[in-house]
Amino acid sequence: MRVTSPHVPDFESVFPDLAWGKWSCHLHLANPPDCQRLRQLILDADVVVDGYRPGVMDRLGFGRAAVLDLVRHRGRGIVHVRENCYGWHGGWSHRSGWQGISDACCGVSLAYGRAMGLDEPVTPPFPNSDSCTGTIGAAAIVHALLQRAQDGGSYGVDLALNYYSQWLVRSCGTYPPDVWHDVWTRHASPVFHVHDNTRRTVPAMKQLLQLHDSDVLLQPGFFHECFSSPVGVKVRKVKPVARYGDGVVDLAYNVGARGNGVDDGRWPDDLTVPVVAQL
Repeated sequence: MRVTSPHVPDFESVFPDLAWGKWSCHLHLANPPDCQRLRQLILDADVVVDGYRPGVMDRLGFGRAAVLDLVRHRGRGIVHVRENCYGWHGGWSHRSGWQGISDACCGVSLAYGRAMGLDEPVTPPFPNSDSCTGTIGAAAIVHALLQRAQDGGSYGVDLALNYYSQWLVRSCGTYPPDVWHDVWTRHASPVFHVHDNTRRTVPAMKQLLQLHDSDVLLQPGFFHECFSSPVGVKVRKVKPVARYGDGVVDLAYNVGARGNGVDDGRWPDDLTVPVVAQL
């Protein structure tokens, strides 16, 4: 269940890709009844993920300590996950930040600019640290759930864009020059600058990929159509990367992509329903 405020704007253009498998409700935590509904959601949850600005949920009474205290008598622990930009220690831990800021902070943007022959930082067009931080978080959640099943207790997972970005720079580094040169020149050697934001770089990069890589990346067999009942349309999306040969498990979603606030803020009795109807 994704919980958002009815008064806060969102990055809705990514919903067709990222909103599958999630119900979505509106709760306004300045209203005591909505706070109680969130408490009830947490009491029945196994995992709570806090991706809001650092400190916001603490001020509203739903920080990590409050969540752990809420479930301490229910008979099973909980996994609490929090994510920010700069990490959870040091003078910047309270600040908000996005992928592009983390890329600049950790040297990713400077490395990208230098790879194009410039002595200036350039924000990479695609959300690499966003996606990889989320993937690391998902793996950490599974690990914590396994630990809880074996040993009991509650677990905290701390994620940060800078944690991933600094690992990428320090431990992985850049591609060898010949590899980068081959990839870059096969895509017409594009050059972006420090003043180019993602509104310019993302469309330009998508056009280059369609022009030079459509036969590799956009093969029809890599995609399938999924129907989203909340919006009443079919969405063409990337197929799962894994498949069970015996057909016992179908890697698909019963809950289709949707906008914010479509569902009622409660857990349904039937966890396969596509929409949690208002009572």
